[in-house]
This record gives sequence, structure tokens and C-alpha cells, in this order.
Amino acid sequence: MRCAKLFRENQDRIDGVIVSLPNFGDERAVADTLRLARLGVPVLVQATPDVAANMTIAFRRDSFCGKMSVCNNLSQYGIPYSLTALHTVSPDSTDFQKDLAWFASVCRVKNGLRDLRIGSIGARPPLSTPCLQRETSGIAGHFDRDHRPV
Repeated sequence: MRCAKLFRENQDRIDGVIVSLPNFGDERAVADTLRLARLGVPVLVQATPDVAANMTIAFRRDSFCGKMSVCNNLSQYGIPYSLTALHTVSPDSTDFQKDLAWFASVCRVKNGLRDLRIGSIGARPPLSTPCLQRETSGIAGHFDRDHRPV
């Protein structure tokens, strides 16, 4: 609850959220925090790979399964998320650097579309209304907006 409150208080400074899982983690807490924060920003889920030599009960982290569990909880709450190109990827790898660059561009696009208005100007015959509905409902539905013919 405190983390969600902190996110809400700083939502104008948050362009995206990276969920980094060094171990299985608390999947419910991740999903609850993002649900309660209501940020509406892109989310990237990353899991750190286990080292095979350390796969004992004492050292097992199991972020592989934790990532699936976090994503399942996010899906249940209807929170959209993105995944790294590899299911598990080390935070200091070049693969993760590529994921971060891609995610940063997703965040920039999402910010750029925040107050986007899409308009269609022109005469349509009265019988073309169903066509108009199909053209705009997909876009409007995607951005949780309605449409009004001009």
C-alpha cells in the first residue's frame, strides 16, 4: 500500500515501471501495487537467470517461475505489460540493454499519445455509418476513448 501511494504521489514523474525479479518474489504485491497506483504507464517484467551451480535449496532464486506468476497476476488485474526478449536475462547483459532501449521508446510513444486526438473530416454518405464505426472503434477502444464524427 505504501509503495502504491508513493507511485501515485510521483505519477507525473513516472514514464514506465520496470519490475525486476532477482528471485521468485511476491507476485501478488507487485500486481497489487501497480493496480492500486493506477499509473497507466507501460510495465516491463524482467527476471534474473539462476546460476546452475547454485541451484540448491539454500541458493535457488527461481525468478524464472516468479516471472510467470507475476505476469499471471498482472493479467488477472487487467494490467498490460511487456516482456524482455529472453525469459530470463541478466541486468548487466547487452540483451537487457537492448530491452531497456526498446522499453524507453515504448514509454516515449505512450507519453506522446497521452493527449492525442484523432480526427476524420469529410462528408460521408448516411449509409456509411457502419464503416465509420468499424474504422474508429478499434482505435478508440484501444485508447479508452469515444469517437464523434465531425
